[in-house]
Amino acid sequence: MMFLEGERTAVSYYEAMQKAVDYMEANLGDGEVTLASVAAASGYSVPHFHRVFGALAGVSAGEYLRRRRMSEAVMRVMASRRGIIDIALDCGFESHEAFTRAFRAAYGAPPSAFRNRRCEPVLFEKICILSKRKEGIHIMKPNVILKEPKNLVGIARRMTQGDNIRLGLI
Repeated sequence: MMFLEGERTAVSYYEAMQKAVDYMEANLGDGEVTLASVAAASGYSVPHFHRVFGALAGVSAGEYLRRRRMSEAVMRVMASRRGIIDIALDCGFESHEAFTRAFRAAYGAPPSAFRNRRCEPVLFEKICILSKRKEGIHIMKPNVILKEPKNLVGIARRMTQGDNIRLGLI
């Protein structure tokens, strides 16, 4: 990594976080990927990695890994006739039940029903942190503004991604 006057440069942050993304992508099917192992791949401590990755990627490393695993899994469900349990294990899930629960939460239906309906899934693509690099980093200072409480009135409705796709409500 490049150092300048004892501080890490912005370029090294982007390169280190891209190494972390590449490490996660190479180990998507490995259920043993931990935040510590991803942070080690980037060369930073776990807390510092967590802060920098979230700031540059817009999502935590754990959430990124979950979304990417689910995207790979849904593509495999749609593109092949392999058993759901085989796909679940290949994508790093510990059991068929855990995979089905995560799949239903993400797509509103179990994998077998999703496969039979031939729905078009919403995928979470691999991010390229290096493409987000811009010349000059501006460090913003937060400005906390306290406002008076407001009461909101509305209708509550639970909605899954499948409902949204089917009904086009959101």
